[in-house]
Amino acid sequence: ACATIGNCTAHLRQLNLDDNKLTLFSFKEYHPQLSVLSLKSNNLRSIEGINSARKLTEVHLDYNKINGIQNIPPRLQILTLSHLSLIHISEPTRQAEISYAVFCLKKK
Repeated sequence: ACATIGNCTAHLRQLNLDDNKLTLFSFKEYHPQLSVLSLKSNNLRSIEGINSARKLTEVHLDYNKINGIQNIPPRLQILTLSHLSLIHISEPTRQAEISYAVFCLKKK
């Protein structure tokens, strides 16, 4: 048994939490080895501490209520953000390093 969720997920490399009605996801406490994260079709408004996920290379945030992404992780190569109401991505110079990105804005 794990004392905390952090102890259970310390070596996790891929995590799929699609369709779970999540309203918050935070990297602040765990996920140090995570490289692939899928959070499609939840109720997320933000992702906290994503810049602390240093090994993250792929993120899927489609069909959420997120209105912005700040502090993109340095190794991120794939980012999908389809069907969001509004998109703001910080650090515009980082966009050139992302090898694959999908941006589909939802009509209001």
